[in-house]
Amino acid sequence: MNIHDFFHNPEKYLGMQARLFYWYKIIHQIAPWTFLDDKAYIKYKFLQKFGFPINLKNPKTFNEKLNWMKLYDRDPIYTKIADKYLVRDYINEKVGVEYLNPLLGVYKSPEEIDWSKLPDQFVLKVNQGCKFNILCKDKLQLDIPKSLEKLRHWLKDNGYYHAREWPYKNITPRIICENYLDGDPEWGLLDYKFFCFNGEPIYVAVDYNRFTYHTQFFYDMNWRRQPFIQGLPTHDRDSPRPENLGEMIEVARKLSQGFPFIRVDFYNFNHKVLVGELTFHPAGDFKMITPIKYERLLGKLVKLNNDY
Repeated sequence: MNIHDFFHNPEKYLGMQARLFYWYKIIHQIAPWTFLDDKAYIKYKFLQKFGFPINLKNPKTFNEKLNWMKLYDRDPIYTKIADKYLVRDYINEKVGVEYLNPLLGVYKSPEEIDWSKLPDQFVLKVNQGCKFNILCKDKLQLDIPKSLEKLRHWLKDNGYYHAREWPYKNITPRIICENYLDGDPEWGLLDYKFFCFNGEPIYVAVDYNRFTYHTQFFYDMNWRRQPFIQGLPTHDRDSPRPENLGEMIEVARKLSQGFPFIRVDFYNFNHKVLVGELTFHPAGDFKMITPIKYERLLGKLVKLNNDY
């Protein structure tokens, strides 16, 4: 069944979400945070977000396949790569330390941070989730007690529990501190997110204004604008092609070898390519690629074991 069937025969699925939610609640009480619980949650959440049930036996769309990977592709290396601290070793090994934003500190608790030793500008982040960031442009203006409170909360908030992204589950929580990266005066700090399939970058999403009015563009490797989006509005003009696009593509190719899908993110800071993060599950695998035909097009690019 696909979304077109749902729209043409909605009566067939009336009540399905309620039934899935009921069974998910029962399973969560019996076996919380287990494979069985993960599967029940993914089935419920997928129907809630996309409007049609997930096909785990024969996944076809992009997000169906990535959710399938959460359940059935649990290589331990995924946990290391999802860890924003340990992934630095992986990046250093594959492409070199020059592609890493310099590390200013790593801490097991907020109380270990010596604020007096940090520069005027820095970034604090927690290693086991997304959007757990404190951007400090001026240390004198930073509300340290509020920052400490946020960090304590984030250390307890493992990203696994929000979308069942299995790689986060067994990460040892840490706080890391990195250099603050400033952006272009006109465009700010653009985020280049390369969608890589079996070691080959195919599309790049360019994120603009991530912390204000977040917009996104998709391009192919020849910097041709693509006609699809993933849950975000687009800007009214094209993002400039980076002068070191070729270097980004080559680094993304090296970092993505051996994975059915991985997204490799870059910043272009002062004409220097820096790796931001690597992720297996963009938006937790719960944001549709639209128009819907591109969900299937990108899905064909994700080669699972039964696709070869």
